[in-house]
Amino acid sequence: MITPESNSASSANCEQKGRLKTSQSFTEQWDRMKLLCVVLCGGRSSRMGTDKAELIHPTGKTFLHHAVDRAKEVSQDVYLSGYARPGATCPTIVDPVAFRGPATGIAAAVARAADEHFAGCLVTPVDMPNLTSKHLMRLRQEWLKSPGELIVAMSAEDGQLQPLVAIYPAGFADSLRALAESERRGLVSWFSTRPHRIFELSAIDCQNINTRADHETNQTSIYRAADAD
Repeated sequence: MITPESNSASSANCEQKGRLKTSQSFTEQWDRMKLLCVVLCGGRSSRMGTDKAELIHPTGKTFLHHAVDRAKEVSQDVYLSGYARPGATCPTIVDPVAFRGPATGIAAAVARAADEHFAGCLVTPVDMPNLTSKHLMRLRQEWLKSPGELIVAMSAEDGQLQPLVAIYPAGFADSLRALAESERRGLVSWFSTRPHRIFELSAIDCQNINTRADHETNQTSIYRAADAD
């Protein structure tokens, strides 16, 4: 005999299962949108004459510390790319061949993202001190509108692509591996042959610090306090 109480209990049970299914579905969808964040810091720093990762940011942190902190605002999964650093607080994806340019590090990072079932890889360079977590969060939000597509930063003033500030979906792992193993490893050229979306930044936000002159004479005109727009 079916009583009103049993009907009520059955309905409540169905609602609970429905909520659980919805919750699981949301969790699965969220997991599929997870990004591996990677700080590119494997260069020689030859023009600087010292490791750029150890330069002091206006916040008092090192460039590397600043870059890791801004990445952690976007993802709990943050790696360094390049070579093993003593005392590093993040795991490192070691370049398979040292000093072969950023395409090598990016290819290895995207391959790791694909192997570990991340949706993609957000990369940023260690030597871009004005880039903030707010910029990266906006980049991620733009990527979420079409997560299967490449999205790359561009300097709004001169239209120059910034392929070291980009999100590379995991599906591009094989293409990037082929690029890294080739003799022509230019990322701008690689982007030019593939559909991609643009994320605009001001020239000052995507300013690289490459020389001592950049570091010593442009502290007030180039650097900003961390996470300030």
